[in-house]
Amino acid sequence: MFHRPRYQRLAAAVGGVLLTAALALPAAAAEVTLDCTYVPITGNEFVADTMNGVPAYYNLTGPTYYCAELIPRYFAEVYGLEIHCSEGSLTVLNNDDYYFVKTDNPQPGDVLYGSAAARGKGYSHWAIVKENNGDSLTLFEQNWSWNGQAGIDRVLEFPTTAYECYTLVSRSGQVIQPVEGSVAAVSAWAQPYIQQAAEAGIADLKTDFGSTVDRETFCQMAVNILANYGLTAEGDTACEQAAALGLVDTTDGTSAISRQEAAVIASRVLEAAGADLTGNTTALSVYTDVDDIADWAVESVADLTACGLFSGNNGCFNPTDLLTNEQAVALMVRVYDNPTPAVTYNAAGTTACAAESVVAMAAGDMMLSRTLRSAN
Repeated sequence: MFHRPRYQRLAAAVGGVLLTAALALPAAAAEVTLDCTYVPITGNEFVADTMNGVPAYYNLTGPTYYCAELIPRYFAEVYGLEIHCSEGSLTVLNNDDYYFVKTDNPQPGDVLYGSAAARGKGYSHWAIVKENNGDSLTLFEQNWSWNGQAGIDRVLEFPTTAYECYTLVSRSGQVIQPVEGSVAAVSAWAQPYIQQAAEAGIADLKTDFGSTVDRETFCQMAVNILANYGLTAEGDTACEQAAALGLVDTTDGTSAISRQEAAVIASRVLEAAGADLTGNTTALSVYTDVDDIADWAVESVADLTACGLFSGNNGCFNPTDLLTNEQAVALMVRVYDNPTPAVTYNAAGTTACAAESVVAMAAGDMMLSRTLRSAN
């Protein structure tokens, strides 16, 4: 009789146990990758991707840069925090005010962890959320490779039982600020808006402050504001809820938001909250590029300009410029502060707003030059 060597018999036995364990896992536990771009790893310390200036490293030969290594390095470089992560446990070692909690609505900068059992794999995996697409997550990760190539911008089906999500919070309720000089740092003028948005439940922005805001994020802020008035709607995504509330005409949450599109959505939020907007275009006389404003946005831009909720730069409104995350938060905080502005126009054609808390815009506020795009 032929006898296999002992180590082969042991491997077969272990393989049988692993196979049995894998079969015992529920089908829903397996992670589902919807999309992934692969780039060739050309050398050691190869940078496959970056997020807020933090690189994801891969080696062509020698030691592996593991997925778990990325997490503490990211939080050290962006927030100056010393993080320990081990098998789904995240601990802040150098700041007693900060800690991690599980979240069902992960945002950019939040942490993803999947145990081997939950993933239906032989190993666990860590990643950072780059973008929440509503029904999927785009990931920033390390040690996701295949055939000498590094995977970037992997899109993971979400929700999923294969992973748990963690967000960094403050016991004192303070907005967690990136370290000075980091790519993720918030502009000085935007800090009070970011703080108020977090306290009011409008948005909890922790990273990518200067990045272009997407529709899903902007719609979520609009939906959160109207929830304070008992106005809610069904929908799997914020854009679907916003559409049901009459705030937007499309449920696509991935595209960017232009200034004139933001003005339309913001004016609809104000009207839903009870504002009596006039649509008088007299206020647009302050802009030299008024002819560039789309017909469907003219009245909304006029109303928000009249109440000081939106402004221009050097006499231009720049209607097709894209909003950054921090600019979007600033606008929606103003809307939240002034839910029912009374707009008046005098005989001279100047405008006034009854809301006393409206203040002049900071120099960089709502005016940063962005890549132009056509509204659709």
